[in-house]
Amino acid sequence: MVPMRERFAVEIPSGGAALEADRWLGEGAPVVLVHSGVSDRRGWEDVAERLNSAGCSVVAYDMRGFGGSPPTDGAFSHMDDLIAVLEGLDLKKAWIVGSSLGGGVALDAALVASKRMSGLVLIAPAVSGAPRAHHLDANTGSLVQLLEAADARR
Repeated sequence: MVPMRERFAVEIPSGGAALEADRWLGEGAPVVLVHSGVSDRRGWEDVAERLNSAGCSVVAYDMRGFGGSPPTDGAFSHMDDLIAVLEGLDLKKAWIVGSSLGGGVALDAALVASKRMSGLVLIAPAVSGAPRAHHLDANTGSLVQLLEAADARR
């Protein structure tokens, strides 16, 4: 049986963003998948279908500036967007699965809105507030500088 996938947009009140998303409806626990900084929601497709086959209701969305969700002008927070996704989908509680950047977003959201979380699954999460590594070789250091400059430009 092929899982039924629905494509939609989650409207985020702050900043007027619309985040592209896919949903696989199920009767079981809701799961929200938050992608890494080098991918978008499409990277979760196999995971979402397997979770859905196990009965879970699954949502994977593109964070702002990724996949089908364009960047927006002005300040925003991926963490606030995740909480707005939960609110916009009327998910009182959900399992949050985050990879890398998405894991850091999920962890930060859990600290702010723990009552909305059934649990967390973190895959190599980026951790906000973690001390910076100071022992980088020259090549890695130059890549970090390029990444930080790109991030500053959004």
